[in-house]
Amino acid sequence: MEIENAVQECRALDESEVASFSPSMIEIVGHGMQYVNVREMIECVINESLQSGGRPESSVTTPTDQGQTIEVQSRVSDGSSRNKTIEWTVHSQVPEYILGKL
Repeated sequence: MEIENAVQECRALDESEVASFSPSMIEIVGHGMQYVNVREMIECVINESLQSGGRPESSVTTPTDQGQTIEVQSRVSDGSSRNKTIEWTVHSQVPEYILGKL
């Protein structure tokens, strides 16, 4: 799945979440822009990409200070089990929200 499609599946902020932002930023939102939570977007993109080619048999997600660790188990075409670990982080200096046009 393309990243753009996965990002479009992710949740945009609702009005109550945007209310805490400055008026100049809310004005920009009115012009076809929206706020996106960086960590939620990354989580959504990873989850959507894990389902590419079929759903994993199991996955266990463990939150970390700056992201997540995801343990995934799936079966390949020959019936054998395949395990993978995905660890992702977002540096603390990255803003919680970005403004974008999706």
